[in-house]
Amino acid sequence: EDIEMETFSVTRERDTAENVEATVVLVGAANFLENPTVAFVRLKEAVELDAVLEVNKPVRFLFMVLGPSLPNMEYHEMGRAISALMADRVFNSEAYAAEKRQDLTQAMAEFLDCS
Repeated sequence: EDIEMETFSVTRERDTAENVEATVVLVGAANFLENPTVAFVRLKEAVELDAVLEVNKPVRFLFMVLGPSLPNMEYHEMGRAISALMADRVFNSEAYAAEKRQDLTQAMAEFLDCS
């Protein structure tokens, strides 16, 4: 079975234009899955992932959602939402500093409270 994935990329400028890191967001449907699977990964060191982004920037965060095609499940919208989160300077800083899952969910709640 073919899996069609959508890629969103978000870059975050750190101190200068030469010091930019990206977030890769992958979303897609795979009917062999019974439930959606989500992964959010923060790499210890940013790495360049050839052929993933349109530009050559190191990647620090990876977010993936893959699940079955369901009538009320919009994986594309989930990708857009996490991209908006990662583009926000405050949330992005919190994601860098998070030590456990609760830190990340708290940062999401704070982002939503401010939106």
